Amino acid sequence: MIAVFENLFVSYLGRRYPYFDEDFYLTANADVAKSAIDPLIHYHRYGRVEGRQPAKNVVSDYSASSNRMLSFFTGAWKNSNYELLGDFGELDPARKTVLVVLHEGTRTGAPIIGYNLVVGLVEKYNVITLVLQDGPIAYACRQAGAVVMATTRRCRNPKTVAKLIETICQSANLEFAIVNSIESRVALFDLNARGIPNVCLVHEFASYILPKSEFEAALLLAGETIFPAAIVRQNAQDVFPQFQDRDFPVIPQGLCLLPAEIGDDEHDREVETIAQVRARMGVDTLRPDTIVIIAVAAFGFRKGPDLFVQCAARMMRSNPELDCHFVWVGTGYHPESDGQHSAFVADQILREKLSDKIRFAGEIKNMGAVYEAADILLLTSRLDPLPCVAIEAIYADIPIVCFDQTTGIADFFSDNDLADECVAGYLDVEDMAAKATALARSEERRQSVSNTARKATLLDFNMVEYVQRIEEQALRIANKE
Repeated sequence: MIAVFENLFVSYLGRRYPYFDEDFYLTANADVAKSAIDPLIHYHRYGRVEGRQPAKNVVSDYSASSNRMLSFFTGAWKNSNYELLGDFGELDPARKTVLVVLHEGTRTGAPIIGYNLVVGLVEKYNVITLVLQDGPIAYACRQAGAVVMATTRRCRNPKTVAKLIETICQSANLEFAIVNSIESRVALFDLNARGIPNVCLVHEFASYILPKSEFEAALLLAGETIFPAAIVRQNAQDVFPQFQDRDFPVIPQGLCLLPAEIGDDEHDREVETIAQVRARMGVDTLRPDTIVIIAVAAFGFRKGPDLFVQCAARMMRSNPELDCHFVWVGTGYHPESDGQHSAFVADQILREKLSDKIRFAGEIKNMGAVYEAADILLLTSRLDPLPCVAIEAIYADIPIVCFDQTTGIADFFSDNDLADECVAGYLDVEDMAAKATALARSEERRQSVSNTARKATLLDFNMVEYVQRIEEQALRIANKE
């Protein structure tokens, strides 16, 4: 029972200190490494008070002197609720100012899309970014040129967000606001009350956003709601039939620039070398002709890691002579501490006798090295609107197999005559395994599929055009009002 409470406490602390780097902390503090105490618990109870660094170039947030040091290193000012990266005084009075709201600063799909919006918009505007839970993308937005206000804890309280927007409005007249993802919907209440033109970018299916009333409220409050794929828009209209006649724009994002590609922020860890990536994926000791099949997603039920394991099992059971290696890249797989989904997937791997065939590699930032090592990507998500990883894989010439009716990328494949090779029946693992096997057996087939997909992608998924089209929608709302 004590272990259970400790795991819960560590999980809580992970949300409180999203910047904490366990490897750095243990390397920098030999006494902690030798002790039995969890490093995150040690930092919370003792390390902050003692002024120990939680991560590279991040000082303890415990004392006022630490806050002054943080300001010196990053241009950040902290109070108890948020930190300000940069200064409103640096806004150019000759430029108009826009607000981009992100629900969190993690290096995951929606925040990365938001970061790319910031990168595109700073070319023309002063950009203020409101991040409703601190993380590395907040610092990347600052590095890109935005003034960033990031809450130190997860913030979904309308009154708190209203106060933050009020602070922003005291220093800037906002031309428009972009509320990135339904998870940022809490900002729409105050933006709407202030009459600030806004658009809401939906990166979620309405089916899994609860309570339903909040998704509905976002559709009502936003000046315009923009979807990444027709299947995502249709799902929202199926869940909320009163919006069937609304012609919501569908604008797919393009290939996203990752923060590491322009120089990682100083609050983040180093990008891995190619050798380190290959070792973590377990491909460094494989034969050169081994087919490496990957999935890239944060571990969780919606992303279908259990379906990934099922697909691997069926492929190996039907084709025992096929030399394949399966790798899941992404955070969240903790079978030693997560008694929910992780433990069951670990047991599934054991029972299927796949321990030497499947590797859960955790988060890897050097995705170029991941794609370089991969031959096929399985998109096993039960629902995934338009995942950035799919676009990345296509640009990297890696063929994809996904499920029908689960993602906008399936419609893209169908529209470009790739359904037979790339789209399995809805959650049909047997079909996915058969399609993946066909690709694994033929390098020529893999190359043909990836060439066709990439040619179509260059037309369909363009990030510069995406930013321009989102800006046009925001300006349309602003000019209407």
